[in-house]
Amino acid sequence: MTDYRIDFPIMKREAGEEDFTEVGFGSTASSSTIHEAGFDAYASIQNDEWDQT
Repeated sequence: MTDYRIDFPIMKREAGEEDFTEVGFGSTASSSTIHEAGFDAYASIQNDEWDQT
């Protein structure tokens, strides 16, 4: 069986800045389909369930 996990950075850019700065990161739990992993990542962001740097 294949498992999927999505790791993602949370980035921000203030007005007038050229580059983004990482302010957090997240990771989904192991999922059996890429669709489930994507849904888990989306839900984590919507619910502010990510680690701040």
